[in-house]
Order: sequence, then structure tokens, then C-alpha cells
Amino acid sequence: MNPLTKRHVALLLFTVLNCFVLSAQHQQIPHTDQDTQTPRAESGWMDLSDWSFQEQGILELTGEWRIFWEELLEPGDISPSQGSQGYEAGGSAAVFEMPGTWNSWRHNGNPVGGFGFATFALDLTFPPDMSRASLWIPNPSTAYSLWINGRLVAKSGDVGTSPETSRPHYRMDTVTFDVPRGTTSIVAQVSNYHHRRGGMWKPLKLGTPDQITALDSTETMYDIFLVGSFLTLAFYNLVVYRNRKNPAALLLGIMFITMSVRVAVTGNMLVSRLIPDFPWVLQLKLEYLSAPLVFLIFIRLIESVYPRYLPRWVTLPLTFLIALDILVVLLVPVLTYSRIVIVYNLIKSLILLVITLRFAVAALRGAREAWAMIGAVTMFLLITLGETFHYSEILLSRDFAPLGFLLSLLNIPVSNEIYLNLITTGITLAGMVAIGNTLAVSVSKALHRIEPRLEPIDFSTLTAEFGITPRETEILNQVALGKSNKEIGGILFISEGTVKNHLYSIMRKLKVSNRTEIVLRLQRESPTKGEGVRHSPSER
Repeated sequence: MNPLTKRHVALLLFTVLNCFVLSAQHQQIPHTDQDTQTPRAESGWMDLSDWSFQEQGILELTGEWRIFWEELLEPGDISPSQGSQGYEAGGSAAVFEMPGTWNSWRHNGNPVGGFGFATFALDLTFPPDMSRASLWIPNPSTAYSLWINGRLVAKSGDVGTSPETSRPHYRMDTVTFDVPRGTTSIVAQVSNYHHRRGGMWKPLKLGTPDQITALDSTETMYDIFLVGSFLTLAFYNLVVYRNRKNPAALLLGIMFITMSVRVAVTGNMLVSRLIPDFPWVLQLKLEYLSAPLVFLIFIRLIESVYPRYLPRWVTLPLTFLIALDILVVLLVPVLTYSRIVIVYNLIKSLILLVITLRFAVAALRGAREAWAMIGAVTMFLLITLGETFHYSEILLSRDFAPLGFLLSLLNIPVSNEIYLNLITTGITLAGMVAIGNTLAVSVSKALHRIEPRLEPIDFSTLTAEFGITPRETEILNQVALGKSNKEIGGILFISEGTVKNHLYSIMRKLKVSNRTEIVLRLQRESPTKGEGVRHSPSER
């Protein structure tokens, strides 16, 4: 089998494996049924009474939310929406199409720009048989606080009315809440003074606790396995370079380290989950630095393979441009670079187009190997255009650039040791990603079957101070385990109605309003300072 055939077989294998990975990931997470009429918010109101989350899947909270521009309101300051009739006439609220940034949104006839602050509100009605729900919250730009039914359930950064009073932070989050009878209200304060775009530019996703846990677990573990795979391959290539002094191995090692960093700071943002106070500026700069570094490595690899197609008068200006871009990322504020990154990507796209044309001319003159190079450069060009569309909010999607970069490398027709190193690296990564994602899906499912262990809780204080009965103590233990009313009834051999009556009595005695507040009270009263009360995955 000649090298060209081997290359295409490896490329095909890599592509098929990754298609399997992405399709498996997609199939395991229920999404909206496109064959049915998907509910949308209208004038701050969303009727979900006919939506079956179990059968139709996760729902994105898109449509018209109410917006109170340059007002930071809490739930008690906002009157309920008037259902299908919209918000109250004469109020300070307008409507805003979610998801989206407010840069081009007009207030009193004028675009508000990227800087500012606002309060968003949405009222929902759930199906009558739904008692608990979960919300997947992506990162608004650049700080937010979110209330559900009057309770603060999530926040990232500090919402403020000026650059001095606000603090940016990116973090993905999920919350689980009890669904009350009647209307559920969602209120979100958002502010931005540190980035080009402001607002909630990604949709919030609503589903059952199991669905949202599966979504979040799979997305997170996908990133974990990608980071692990890239770091493993970086180590492999650096060892190859140390033993054989192969320049391509050194370049690939640096590239895989760069890719692992990019995955950690984008996607499901592993870095802010592992290090909650990870600096927002550093997170954005690492993301912006990854693209020019990979671009530089890509150009150097092409130059090492076909120097006659990329002469020095081409590579030197390219290297200078990339070095300048890296310097700009390091020196200027994130706000400044977020405004020029699109311009840089357009320049990079133009350069890649010129390189593609040079290889096309060579191919037309009979250089057969140039056809493969056209494919590699075109793949990189598509990645760059995809990033441009993403930063321009034309097309918002998950960051698959690392996989695309590797596909570009696998299409480079090199030979001998460099060729073997590239192909071995690519196939190894493909297998690791496929196995890792399959395992991630399995673990995501298994998380729901794990019974958390509850350390003994001393109820003497609650019994003495609030008069908690022995039967109520048994119910509190099951509530702390995350059991539903029906499950508690089956365990204690009492009816679900009896469980509800006991819970009502417990909430009245403890002066709390829902199960979440009960668990928080147990955490405070626990002798292990809250460590004994463990949430089940669906409670997290």
C-alpha cells in the first residue's frame, strides 16, 4: 500500500470514529423534537403545559423575554407577566429576543452597544404532572445573577452598573428546583463592561433533572477526555523529540499542549469548574492565544514538507503577523482584542486562501501531492471561518477546532518518520476520543444509579428546638438523599399524601418554603458542617 493510500485510510478512519463519537453524544442527550410545535416565549410568557419533557426532550428557553434596560431588579420588584397578553402597559419593560447579545438592540430608538446592564424576566407554566425541573445555564457576557421563584440559585461574577462595580467571570452551571403549582418565574440580572458583546448570547436549556445532569455530565466528560488525550499525545511526541530530535515531534507536542489548554478554557469551561476563582482575563487570553499558536505550527509543518510552495518571502511575513497577533493578545486588554479578533481572522482567512491558490496552481501543473495540501489548507480555512462566524454570532456551536486542526495535519502528505509520527498520533487520538466518549456516556447514565451515602445526622437540635417527630426525622433523612415523595412513601410504607403532609409540617416548623431550603437547614445542623448531607446527581 503506497503512502497516499495509507494516508487516506487513516484520515477516513479518524473521520468515521469522530463522527461516531459526535453522533453517540448527540443521541444520548434528548433534544427538542423538531416535528412538533416547539414552545417559544411571547412577551415574557412561555406555556409548557402541553410539552412532554420525557418524550420530547430538553427545551431551549428562546423567544421574547421581558427586559428592563439599565435596571437591576429583584423578583419582588417585577410584577408577573400577563400571560398571552404580554407585560403591563406603561411599564418600564420591553421585549428582547433570546438568545442574543444586546449590542444592536434598540432602546428608545438607539442601539445600546455592548456595555450596560439589564434585568431579564420570563414566566413559565409547567405540565401539571411535573414536580421537579433543572436548568442548564451557559455563560452570559460577562456577569449574571439568576433567581427562580424568588430564590437566588446561580451567579457568576458580580453584576454592577459600571466597570468598577462589576466583575466578569465565565462559568457553566446547572440548578434543580421544585415546580410550584401555577407560574414559575425566572429573573436574571446581567451586566457587561469588559467584553465586546453583552447579554445572554446562549440559550438556557430546561429539562428534567436526569436530562440536564446527563447533558452536563456528557459535555464535561467529553472535554475531560479530550484534554487527557491531547496531554498524553503531547507527552508522547515530546518523548519522541527527546530520543530522535525530530522537529515535527516537537511541533506536534507544543500543538497538543495548546489544544488541551484551549479545550479546558472553552466548551464546558473545565478550568472554571476545577478552579472556581480562575481569572477571567487569563481564561480569555489563553483562548485567544491558542489559535495563532496552532496557526504558526501549521505553517511551519507545511514549510518543512514543501518549502518550494511556501518560500521564505511568504513564511517570514506570516511569522511576523502571527508573532504580532500573539504580542497583541498578551499586551492589550481583553476588551480591545475581542473587538479586533474578527479582523485578524479575516486576514488569516485571506492568507490561507492565497496559500490554497498557490497549491492549486502547483496541482494544475502536475504536482499530485499538492492536491492533498489543498485539502489540508482548506480544512484549516474552514476552521478559521467557523471561528469568525462564532465570534460574530452568526453561527454559535461547540468548539470542534482541536479536532479540525488534527484533520488538517493528517491530510499533509509527508513521508518516512514524520509521516509515521503524524499517522500514529492521529489514529491513537481518534481511538482515545472514541473510547473516552463512549465511557463518558456510560458514566453519565451510571451517575443516576449511584446511591449517595449519608453520614449520621444529629437531629437533637431540630427535635428540641422545632419539635421534629421521629417519623419526620425518617422523612428528613430521605429528603437529604434526594428521594421524591413517591420514593419516600415506598421506603417508609406510607402514602405519598402522608409524605406531603409531613413535609408541610416540617417546612412550617423550620420556617422554610421548599425541599432545597430543608436540605440547607440540615447542612447547617449537621455535626460534620454539611459534609454528611449529600445530593444525588439529580439534586446537583
